[in-house]
Amino acid sequence: MTTVLTSGPNLCVYRSSEMPADARTLDPHAMLDEVFPAVAYYQDTWGSSVDRARLTGFADREAIFGNAISEELKILAAPLSDAEAVVGLENPAKDLVHHGLDALAGWMMNGRP
Repeated sequence: MTTVLTSGPNLCVYRSSEMPADARTLDPHAMLDEVFPAVAYYQDTWGSSVDRARLTGFADREAIFGNAISEELKILAAPLSDAEAVVGLENPAKDLVHHGLDALAGWMMNGRP
């Protein structure tokens, strides 16, 4: 699982860790256990709180994980496909999101050809 925290154009936190199970069987609390250290580091280092989360890679369980993050962090959590930057992409990039290739769409969102 990869957790990325940004502030404007700045990459503030990047944390990648192995998860004990894939998204079909992962307990949302295990995901939260991985996200909390990144959030705490961000808050301590940047003096700001997280205001929203974009999720990808949880397939048909995305709502379960989104609800867990929303409830614990008291923030809006939504699929990456709902992000303004994705909505503004050209159709080939949007198709990537709808086929589960969100990471490639994210790469395109950040100015890559």
